[in-house]
Formats: sequence, C-alpha cells, structure tokens
Amino acid sequence: HCKDVDGVSISWQAKTQHVSALLRKLDVQVHTKQTIGGLTVICGYSPKVVGCIYLDGHKTNVQIAFDGQTITVGCPLILGDY
Repeated sequence: HCKDVDGVSISWQAKTQHVSALLRKLDVQVHTKQTIGGLTVICGYSPKVVGCIYLDGHKTNVQIAFDGQTITVGCPLILGDY
C-alpha cells in the first residue's frame, strides 16, 4: 500500500541510547513499537518533520528500526530493507 509514498531512509551505526535520544530530539509521539527477533521497529509522529501518512489510523512520519548495532530511520516510512 506504500507504492506511491515518497520518502527518505538513512542508516548508521549506533547504540541503544541513541534511539531514545533521537525520539526525544524529534519529539516523536510513538504509536507502535514491535520487537521481533532482535529487531525493534518504532512508528510515530513528529511535529518537527513535515508531512505524514496514516498508518492503522495514526498520523505517521517517522519509522525507526534498530537491531542493536544499526539505526535505520525513514520519513515517513523506511523504504526498502532494514
């Protein structure tokens, strides 16, 4: 359902505390957090990021995936593998 969504994704090496710091810095209002097999994926809305899509009825413009070593951030979603 995201074939017409334009966005940007970026990845970098990080530690667990960087995820929390990023969420605070962007003032992300988290609406979904899932951990599957060591990968944590967080979806939410940041008033500091322009635009949004609706995901399960929630405004979403930030998606963060963290595997313990690498953070991948997508706006509004991570496009591609993570």
